[in-house]
Amino acid sequence: MGGTGSTVAVAALADGLPSWRVTRSGGEPRGIFCGIGHCHDCLVLDPDGRTARACLLPTAAVIGGSDQAPGGVCQVRPADREEGDSLPCAAGAAPSGSTTRIGPRSSLALVGRDDSRVRPAPVIPASAEVCQVRSADREEGDSLPCAAGAAHSGSTTRIGPRSSLTLVGRDDSRVRPRAAAGQSAAPHPPADVLVIGAGPGGLTAAADLADGGLEIVLVDRYARAGGQIGRQPAGTAARTGGLADAIGRAETHPRIAVQPATAVVALRRLDHRAGFEALLETAGTLHLCRTRAVVLAPGAREVVMPFPGWTLPGVVTAGAVQALVKAEGRLPWTRVGLAGSGPLLLAVAAALRQAGHPPAFTLEARALRDLVGTGLPTALRHPAKGLQFAALAGPHPPRFGWRVLEAVGSDRLRAAVIAPVDPDGRVGRRRTVGLDALGISHRLVPDVGLALQLGCDTRSSADRIATAVVVDEVQATSVPLVHAVGEITGVGGDEKARAEGRLAAAALLTQLAGHRSPPAALRRAATRWRRFADDLERLHPVDDDWAATTPDAVLACRCEEVPLGEVRRAIADGATTARAVKGLTRCGMGPCQGAVCSPIVRSALAAAGHADTGDLESRPLAAPVAADQLARLA
Repeated sequence: MGGTGSTVAVAALADGLPSWRVTRSGGEPRGIFCGIGHCHDCLVLDPDGRTARACLLPTAAVIGGSDQAPGGVCQVRPADREEGDSLPCAAGAAPSGSTTRIGPRSSLALVGRDDSRVRPAPVIPASAEVCQVRSADREEGDSLPCAAGAAHSGSTTRIGPRSSLTLVGRDDSRVRPRAAAGQSAAPHPPADVLVIGAGPGGLTAAADLADGGLEIVLVDRYARAGGQIGRQPAGTAARTGGLADAIGRAETHPRIAVQPATAVVALRRLDHRAGFEALLETAGTLHLCRTRAVVLAPGAREVVMPFPGWTLPGVVTAGAVQALVKAEGRLPWTRVGLAGSGPLLLAVAAALRQAGHPPAFTLEARALRDLVGTGLPTALRHPAKGLQFAALAGPHPPRFGWRVLEAVGSDRLRAAVIAPVDPDGRVGRRRTVGLDALGISHRLVPDVGLALQLGCDTRSSADRIATAVVVDEVQATSVPLVHAVGEITGVGGDEKARAEGRLAAAALLTQLAGHRSPPAALRRAATRWRRFADDLERLHPVDDDWAATTPDAVLACRCEEVPLGEVRRAIADGATTARAVKGLTRCGMGPCQGAVCSPIVRSALAAAGHADTGDLESRPLAAPVAADQLARLA
């Protein structure tokens, strides 16, 4: 399944590893969850020793673009497996019986082979230093040290039966650190417009702005443009799908500087005449970009409301399943179930069937009569979308009114307990279905962190778990020369994003280049799609009933391992906002900075009767960055 362009997470899953680290406090196994960089569950060390998300770290960055492993290879296994479950590696590939831990707080180990017996790996304290991973064919000067004593000096050990990653033994006299790692770069040449997000809305806006004569910088957190909906297959140069032309147009335009695999760490307004300054991070290097205007198109992230077993490896977001099948063409799992609410489930189920992996089940939490009653007016106003959703379901509609009650397993997902649940909360006959993976999605919510940094006006959703950016009739936010397009203004799909991208570009060309005002047709189209997003939000709200039925021991915050019971106690003790809960429980203080738990905390507050819940998304830095990197900018 792995290959050039595939990620380290994909390589690990393909090698049968559902998890590769353990949590700091509870020692729980963690692997991939969101699959697109929001949750930080899948942390590893990259070749330069920086903490990285395995779902975003290309194998090509570690193995130099080759996945052809020669003859004998070692396998990677959890360090705490029983001896009988140990996985042998090829004789001579590692010292007999040796073990080497990889990854921050990881439970992966390399196991050296002894034909008479395979020794279990000892449990190494979470604070222990870790080895680094590099390509087997790197030059000596680029060798990367691992912790002294963790491997023989100068040795290399290949890992993964289908990869060419190696662990590199340390020799202080010969290993030279890479001079460029972690250093800050010179500021990027000033741009007319910085477009953040290379999905449908960002691509459309960037191309139209460049066609109008402006210099554009287009940044995106992913290695390839297209966003989730236009995700390109790994290992292929040719662009495919409905966004192929838009991607090609942006990547080849002489006035568009595309910066893939780049995170926007911070974004601030300088003054009315100086414009804006963005702090960007690419491969551990920080650089500044100044711009006259900004288009925000960061997309959305998924909401998964907690239930027993939701932190087990193998329980992932529906978006993670979609990302894997789009990028790889197939899955590392055999039995996959889908559950939650919303049209994303239909799209993922259709993608699985097309790839030859029909889901074991697709469960829609909303009852069919509720969907028909609420959705019929929406379908009449947007008949093309109604037909699209019907086509996605085809002859395989979901089970309406069904939910996952529990994910079952110890070290990984083994099964899911499912049942029908009526609108009054009565649970019907339970069924246990064996699974390798469970894709969950209860809602998509706008990614508003950068908008909050700039001070853009926002609005809360009716179910009070989401925040969207408020825009006017030309996609302008409350901050001058900042426009917002796509899911950040309300989740409505690629047609909405493109319509808003065209309108925002036309409005900025008026302001910055003296073009005529945006045509009325562009305004009408964008307005119509914003109304569709509002309809979709009402069609698939997140009910608060989960907060009354989920046990206290279930984690609400995956990063800081905060159980739901602590959130409930904080609310009972007087916390009325998400920030107050954060201060009392540490929810939102982990690596994901509330990306996963903010909607959960807000929903728990709403269930307790608090209307103005606030959020956990506003913060000085929008992405993790090392303190020494910031110091170099001073």
